[in-house]
Amino acid sequence: MKRSQLACRMTSEVLVRRGHEPLSDLDKLTVMADYRIPQVFYNLAAVNIVDQELADKLENGQPILSNSREEKALRSTAVVVGKMVANKMGVSEAEVDNILWGLSQDMVKKGEMVIPHMIVATDAY
Repeated sequence: MKRSQLACRMTSEVLVRRGHEPLSDLDKLTVMADYRIPQVFYNLAAVNIVDQELADKLENGQPILSNSREEKALRSTAVVVGKMVANKMGVSEAEVDNILWGLSQDMVKKGEMVIPHMIVATDAY
């Protein structure tokens, strides 16, 4: 769903830049549950990885099975925590995603991502 959500958000941004009305119902989009947003949350200690096996996989860059409980937990945590952040900031979840993605890029450049992002082999992108 991440790609379709991004396509909607980006299309709306292009429309606005060109002087048109934005797409409607963008407030229904969630945080895009990619690999970086969960990484931001666990590197900032906004969430804790309590499953030691999963923590070990992340810290050692080991792949997580596609559609596994672990993958679903990390991605759904990004959506749930992203909604909480959006509510606190008074912005849409899609806007929070954009903010967090930018933060993730800054954190990578500064070497602040101590725990690597999840690695999931998938053909769903």
